[in-house]
Amino acid sequence: MAQAYIYMECPVSGQTLTLGKLTIQSGVGTFQYSPDAVQENIWVPDPFRYPLSARAYSVPKNGGVPGFIDDAMPDGWGERLLHRVEKGPLDPIQLLLKSPNSDRAGNIMAGLARTAQDGLGQTPPKALHAKGLDHFIDACEAIYDSQLSGEQLEALKVRDQRSSAGGARPKRTYLGDRKLILAKPRDKFDHYDLPSVEHACMTFAGLKGLQAANTSLYRGERINTLLVERFDRVFDEPTRRPAADAQRFDLAGRRVEGSDTPGLAICSTCR
Repeated sequence: MAQAYIYMECPVSGQTLTLGKLTIQSGVGTFQYSPDAVQENIWVPDPFRYPLSARAYSVPKNGGVPGFIDDAMPDGWGERLLHRVEKGPLDPIQLLLKSPNSDRAGNIMAGLARTAQDGLGQTPPKALHAKGLDHFIDACEAIYDSQLSGEQLEALKVRDQRSSAGGARPKRTYLGDRKLILAKPRDKFDHYDLPSVEHACMTFAGLKGLQAANTSLYRGERINTLLVERFDRVFDEPTRRPAADAQRFDLAGRRVEGSDTPGLAICSTCR
């Protein structure tokens, strides 16, 4: 039986506290809020599926990991880096614990201690200046081809870039113009120039009045890279802002007629 304590920087108080404990056994998870969280009636990340309560929630799907915690776990890219470094299989709790708290998306963190340590997650992520972007693009291709060792990953400063921020694509956070920018190069297996498509979609959304993330497009010699201004972090503040996949919530339960894609239901709801 594997377990981890889940911490959260509360968006109301600004304090980092223990949200609860996640235990997984034979692929089935159990999540329970901490007694202090229940007593203080704190803000919670998913009040729809996991309302604040003293009860223990059973999580039979998704490897036993609740959705709001999964948002802070490594994605496909992060798992690929971890497997290259650890050289062996990892269960969901190990994947959760081996992802650095400083680089997680949103305000969720994890650890083995019952109480969150002082300064948890405040170590600045290894965010490099944008002048190294071309080197990162080359490193992504080498990682896909399994050409890099764990030591080489460390030297290239991509070893710690394994949070779920930005989806399952290769990515790294850069510093530029006093902003934290997430760089997402075109994936080796993309059939289309998805960075250009994503940039066009986000630009169109902004022009139509939606509050979308600020994006730009870096046109490299071989491939294009999407640059996204991170909205869960502020350059000169240690604050961690909540961030979650819209599909975690009830509005994703709707279905657009003739479609099995929850993303379309989300768009329909937000119109």
